[in-house]
Amino acid sequence: MSETIPYRNSIFSKLTLGLILVPVAVFTIITVLSAVRTQNTLRQEITNQINDDVANLSENYIDSGVESVASAIQQRLALSPLNRAGAHYKLTTQGGRTLAGDLSLDRNNDVNITQAIEVKDTEYGTLLTRSTVFKDGEILTVARETKAQSLALIASLWDFLIGVSAIVIMSFILVYFSVSRLRTRLGKMNSIFRRVGEGETEARLPLGNERDELARLSNHINAMIARTGRLLTLRKRVTDQVAHEMRSPLTRLDASLTRVEKQVGSSEEIEHAREELKHCVNLLDGLLDISSLDAQEGDKRGFEDINFTDLIRSIVELFEPVAEDASKPINVELSLDIRVSACPSQIGRLVSNLLDNAIKYADENTAINVKLIREGQKAIFSVANSGKPISKETSRDIFTPFFRNPDMSEKKGYGLGLALSRAIAKRHDGYLELEPTPKQILFKLTLPCL
Repeated sequence: MSETIPYRNSIFSKLTLGLILVPVAVFTIITVLSAVRTQNTLRQEITNQINDDVANLSENYIDSGVESVASAIQQRLALSPLNRAGAHYKLTTQGGRTLAGDLSLDRNNDVNITQAIEVKDTEYGTLLTRSTVFKDGEILTVARETKAQSLALIASLWDFLIGVSAIVIMSFILVYFSVSRLRTRLGKMNSIFRRVGEGETEARLPLGNERDELARLSNHINAMIARTGRLLTLRKRVTDQVAHEMRSPLTRLDASLTRVEKQVGSSEEIEHAREELKHCVNLLDGLLDISSLDAQEGDKRGFEDINFTDLIRSIVELFEPVAEDASKPINVELSLDIRVSACPSQIGRLVSNLLDNAIKYADENTAINVKLIREGQKAIFSVANSGKPISKETSRDIFTPFFRNPDMSEKKGYGLGLALSRAIAKRHDGYLELEPTPKQILFKLTLPCL
């Protein structure tokens, strides 16, 4: 199972957003510039048409008089559906009487004789117009509709929206699948590192057919984990060998001290020496037990079909007097008849270790909560007590042999109980973990049910 970061926290979300927004921003800028340029070009084209029309009609006036201009205007209006769509005219006398044309501009002040300007007409909408004044005072106004300009701009905007939508959709699809694949591969790396950090040095990254940078990184990671596993195995072999070789001479030395004590009598020095020897032997026994459990992994000899509920209840009954004396009562919540395949002595030792630790480290006058439930095909056993929270740094090492919580250094112990308990859980195809809770110390054991 891979571990992936939520999209809102992922750097790839920012990368995806950037890869989509950058081309959209560039396309927007290009489109805006193109729209402005298109609008200016169309306006200039209309202006040129108006200027040409004004010039031609002015030549008619010079050559043939105002009647010729009026006749030319009527001809142009008659031909408008064919080649002069959007062209409009108005020819008025100095007194304001209309001689020709179809414009209904009420005031001559709405026009300009020097340049083309925009005016609003109730019938034709926005017009681009220019006027000229003949020598006898007649005013000629030539106009062009700007609908074509507006439609061209709208078409450009639609093209922009279609283009942006296509870019966004194609970029999203391409980036999403690429980033999702990358996130999945990185999630697998995170999962492997987590498992290795928890002591599973056999974990390896799956290698596909990729030949990119992550594939090379995966090869290096697998090589590093394999190297680390070999070093840990070598260290463990040395530790096991030392424990095995030293136990016998220490036992003989304890027996020798016993004989000396019988001959010369008891003394404080001899008692102290025997206590130290006992401490060393217990440490070595713990190491040998862990080594034996590791060697038995996958070996189901000695396993029985046991009622896990009854086993826990019987062990709790043994610890209840000790808990009551320490003012730390045990609250029990056990689901009935949960059965597992296990070695009764080993699984009983695991449960005892958890209860012993809970009583030892729980705050005064607080209860210890023991719970057993079934979730699907899993039996979930938990022991929780109120106590000083265990830091994240400590929780990572708490199942390591000889590790002791620095915040609990005043408590006696060898630092082997939890390491031994996890080894027992592993032999039973289960898992023992410390659940991070703000107000409790909670250990959870998961075992497969029958």
